[in-house]
Amino acid sequence: MASETSSVSSDSAPVFNVTEPHKTLISLNMSNITKLTPDNFITWRLQVRSLLEAHELHCFIVDADNTPPTTLPSDTGANQVNPNFAAWKRQDKLLFSALLGSLSLPVQSIVARATTSRNIWEILTNTYGKSSRGRIHQIRDQLKESTKGNKSVQDYLRGIITKADQIALFDAPLPHEDLLDYITNGLNDDYRAIVEMVQGRDTPISIEELHEKLINRENALKAAGDTNLSVPATANVTQLSRQSSRGGFNSSRGGFRPSRSYLGKCQLCGVQGHGAKRCPQYQQPSPPFSYSALQFNQFRGFSPSPAPHPKSC
Repeated sequence: MASETSSVSSDSAPVFNVTEPHKTLISLNMSNITKLTPDNFITWRLQVRSLLEAHELHCFIVDADNTPPTTLPSDTGANQVNPNFAAWKRQDKLLFSALLGSLSLPVQSIVARATTSRNIWEILTNTYGKSSRGRIHQIRDQLKESTKGNKSVQDYLRGIITKADQIALFDAPLPHEDLLDYITNGLNDDYRAIVEMVQGRDTPISIEELHEKLINRENALKAAGDTNLSVPATANVTQLSRQSSRGGFNSSRGGFRPSRSYLGKCQLCGVQGHGAKRCPQYQQPSPPFSYSALQFNQFRGFSPSPAPHPKSC
């Protein structure tokens, strides 16, 4: 009698008996498999293929020659039902159900007409893994345009490696040196020393070692408080810093030195860098001078027509 076993409950994975399938019947647990979406076929295929090979079940998706015949000849001349075919069909249905459960809902609709595990595998391979010369050129162009920018090293490398894996799926894997060129070409001047080191080596550096060096450099930049790792400074902040470094604004107006954190224009004197309440020309009127929310937003937005100075007593 055939026995059903779980792929995760035993110390050693049960193996499917191809020649006598009625002696083994394996129920696969694919709950740990990442659901297949239109964007992750490479990783999904790797996970599923590894699991099936561990149980000797990959013959159901790649080799149709192992399927037992439906009937067998008998001494009486009449064909009789092949018991191995019935067991094979049961095993295929168990695998079919497991594969279907590992697909996201949008992908399940693509394989709605499949009847065997091999049908599912072929449909998905033709849909998401079929080689396309135009698609290869498109991915290569994306690699050429890849830049680190404000992305972390982890996200930057992940994007490039993902595209390289997609090309490898199309049976056109990138040479290792080309992959290194794509990575280093997108780095900014903060990583120039690493780029020069990679380009000056006689033996190409491994991706793992390059990743480690880039992470170490990124951590060093963060520890030094490098502003390139955060949001870039605005032109106004740069301009204000230059003005402050030259001694501030008009010294005839009380020698006021504005705070760099304020980028608006004064309503009273029109000078950028302080508000009307902090203006040296401002004298406390009675009743107290106040702004509405709309006026305050206008001041911060560089109002084109500043209000006149208050009259002195």
